[in-house]
Amino acid sequence: MDATEGFDEVVHEPGREFVESTNVWQFMQTYGIDDYEELIERTTTEIDGEPDSGVDWFWDELPAYLDVEFYEPYDTVRDDSDGPQFTDWYPGGEINIAHNTLDRYAEVDAPERNKVACIWEGEDGDVREETFHDLYRQANRVANYLEDAGIGTGDTVGLYMPMVPEVISILYGCFKVGAIAVPIFSGFGVEATATRLDDAEPSVLFTGDGFYRRGSPVRLKEGADEAIEQAGHVETVVVYDRLGDRENPDVAVPWNDDRDEWWDDAVAPRPASTTPSPCRRTRSRCCCTLPGPRGSRRGSSTPTPASSCSVRRRSTSASTRSPRIGSSGSATSAG
Repeated sequence: MDATEGFDEVVHEPGREFVESTNVWQFMQTYGIDDYEELIERTTTEIDGEPDSGVDWFWDELPAYLDVEFYEPYDTVRDDSDGPQFTDWYPGGEINIAHNTLDRYAEVDAPERNKVACIWEGEDGDVREETFHDLYRQANRVANYLEDAGIGTGDTVGLYMPMVPEVISILYGCFKVGAIAVPIFSGFGVEATATRLDDAEPSVLFTGDGFYRRGSPVRLKEGADEAIEQAGHVETVVVYDRLGDRENPDVAVPWNDDRDEWWDDAVAPRPASTTPSPCRRTRSRCCCTLPGPRGSRRGSSTPTPASSCSVRRRSTSASTRSPRIGSSGSATSAG
């Protein structure tokens, strides 16, 4: 079956060279899968006479194929004895997403170590390129800061940040210590931000002095302070100086000396090395708030093994293609 069948116009069709460089194509070739329809059938249905088929086969094979490393091997692929909606994936296994998707690329002998992992362009024209080694060191600093702040496995950390590369470092710093990152859209108003802080109950919040939108600076710290006042829970606020307000005599950044710290004082001086904490396979790594019925909110969490497979699937180099790390769009909004 032609994948474009039923469409009036094909806007773009990738060339053969690109197709054959993708991980999906390489996986299909490894297991003798001829086309997309067969891929779907083999990975979702147990086929008579074909041992390499079915949901359990696919999800057992995928971590090995993508070279996802477990600290402790899992006992079985899944346990759905409580119903498919409560499936327990990889019971018994221990893993850390930061180890699998960042640290291994930054090792001394890794060919990707000094390759660009993140290209950032700010609205004001600033451009930064961060290598895997850069992000590794920065994420370690965040992890060490969080550990010193008493943050560990299962604790929540809020991100109410401008869109800067440091967001990636914060996310991976959370993953390293086993904390749950809680991204909050920086375009939310005070009330919406406060409700999310109240739901997640983070004791540490990363925010910024502000960001640029449509060419103009937008202050963020004021809204963060008001949301914290309404919600409570937050004991420490780390402020990233995106607008340069720290040294701007014309701008008075609202400040609580007993609670607030500048990023350069809190995170930058920390050691640039650490060891990720092994996490149980069901441990969430990120929790996002989604719209619910009639104005309610629903929390959506992503378990660690699913994240590791997903990121490794996108970032693993299939041939000469270079991996990249991207910041989740739900983490922040504007630069």
